[in-house]
Amino acid sequence: MTTTELLNKYRVSSEQIDRCHRIEDHQLRQVWYAVESATKPGVEYKVIFDRKFGKLRCLPFTGEPCEASLEGTICWHMRAAACHAAEVRLQRIAEQERQMVELAKEMAAEARACPYCGHSEVVDPTSSSLDGVKFEVVNGRTCPMR
Repeated sequence: MTTTELLNKYRVSSEQIDRCHRIEDHQLRQVWYAVESATKPGVEYKVIFDRKFGKLRCLPFTGEPCEASLEGTICWHMRAAACHAAEVRLQRIAEQERQMVELAKEMAAEARACPYCGHSEVVDPTSSSLDGVKFEVVNGRTCPMR
């Protein structure tokens, strides 16, 4: 999913996402967002996931409570925080996939290496012969020379 698709899904703008600041409290093992108010300078709201009720809550962080959350509606602060969290999750998945590809390449290179001497011979995939490759005996086994 692209960033544009996430913005459309959560009905927020990139400017609103820029107002979100992810806070990771390692001692409490909790992640929350400080979201700047668009209309009141200097006011921030704390968006948390309430485990007791299983939903997001927009709480006052610096200043007054969010008017929309007081009415019981989902405010843009919560939508922006949820969108940012989804974006972070997608970035972490992409990084894990990249690391898995790198690991698979390393494992494939190790699998091609000779188990006795560790030498890996790069063979032209269009060639099926070992012409010109010299061999030596290592630990009683015949291996390609380095």
